[in-house]
Amino acid sequence: RQALARQLTAKREIVDRLWSKGIRVVVDLHQGPGCAQNKILQNRLPPDYDAADLCRAWEMIARSFRGHPAVWGYDILNEPICAEGTWLRICREVMAAVRKIDAETAFVVSIPDTRPFDWYFPDEKVIYSPHYYSPHALTHQGVINDGQVHWRYPGVIDGERWNRETIRQHLKPVIDFQLKHPDARIYVGEFSCIAWAAGDGEYVRDCISVFEEYGWDWTYHAYREWKGWDVDYDAVCDNVPKLHKTDRPSLRKRALLDGLSGTP
Repeated sequence: RQALARQLTAKREIVDRLWSKGIRVVVDLHQGPGCAQNKILQNRLPPDYDAADLCRAWEMIARSFRGHPAVWGYDILNEPICAEGTWLRICREVMAAVRKIDAETAFVVSIPDTRPFDWYFPDEKVIYSPHYYSPHALTHQGVINDGQVHWRYPGVIDGERWNRETIRQHLKPVIDFQLKHPDARIYVGEFSCIAWAAGDGEYVRDCISVFEEYGWDWTYHAYREWKGWDVDYDAVCDNVPKLHKTDRPSLRKRALLDGLSGTP
């Protein structure tokens, strides 16, 4: 609790500065109490996960940020890996705890992007949030596979031809959910493509095009954090990728700037 309190004091100062520039934020708990994280920072939860400590953490977060004009939503937990029933129980417990403190701020609830679901909360202010990195063989090549870099977009990746239409088809569960619940707000909380992937800029551009077609909000992963995702870095790739900071906008950065400006 003391460590979280220190973090909240520091983060509150950052959020204040961001709001002075007109920037809004989603407050995210990236690792939950008692959660085991894998290599790509997903939280693995057992079926009997006790959410009491998670609820207490969110009570502290809500007390720190309630009423702050910069805070757009509370993202309950980054990329939970667990049974659907377990995740829904955890969400309901956290929502009930937070609503005793903050009745207004929306919750950001993680949803799957490539399998059917119907996690609808009609009585709550909820933003539904997939993370999109399909196909992983492209977006995370050299990170989670054999370390080799050999896939390009658009093209055949792991036996499947990938282009803008393929992205749309893989997001069909989210599209179907939105058609069933027209009032549901969709926020792609993360999407990206590794800097050394051939066609990285076109992949980012096509993702944004599909997101915008359906009126979804989106956030690129990630500003700074790690050079492999950082759009101010580009890569020269000769089997082993070599990152370098670029004076000219990378193809991913151009796609993001166009997307933010509403340019096709």
